[in-house]
Amino acid sequence: MKRILLFMMLIVLLLTSCHSLKKDLDNPDLTPEEFFQKAQEAVIDWNRYKLAIQFYEEFMRRYPDMKNKIIEAEYEIAFIKFKQRKLDDAEERFNQILDKYNTDEAVYYPSWPALMSQKGIENIAEEREKGGFFKRLFNKKTAKEKAAEEEFKERRREAKAKAKLEKEQRKAAKKAAKKKREAEE
Repeated sequence: MKRILLFMMLIVLLLTSCHSLKKDLDNPDLTPEEFFQKAQEAVIDWNRYKLAIQFYEEFMRRYPDMKNKIIEAEYEIAFIKFKQRKLDDAEERFNQILDKYNTDEAVYYPSWPALMSQKGIENIAEEREKGGFFKRLFNKKTAKEKAAEEEFKERRREAKAKAKLEKEQRKAAKKAAKKKREAEE
């Protein structure tokens, strides 16, 4: 009974926490730092990428003059798209960020979004060239899996060999029985 009650309390806590993040999106008193903090909480604590993007977009809408922070928000959105495996969208966003560094406004921007966007584009190219990090990651077999697979193949070979031997023995037994009957007749 205590476990059920504890479990129910945990579910209620999780649901109210998620709901409070969504409510924060409409809070007119959120500071720029709080927008970034809430967006990062949405991603890190809840894997709520869509909500995080909404925080960044709302920040950009409310604070259009904070060019140095807007480019950071744009980078964060591009990176979320990359994490979501939306490579075309992410690549387009990374390129848009890099294009902004070729304008007069680039003096307002921190350097790291340009560096990280370039790295993002390189990672996307690598993903496409090699079949993707996740594909390579999940297609790799552990030593234990390889050993189990090899053991399975070996047992299969042994079973086939045993079945073949038994078949030959049955054939030989049938031949011997046939010869014995012929000899008795």
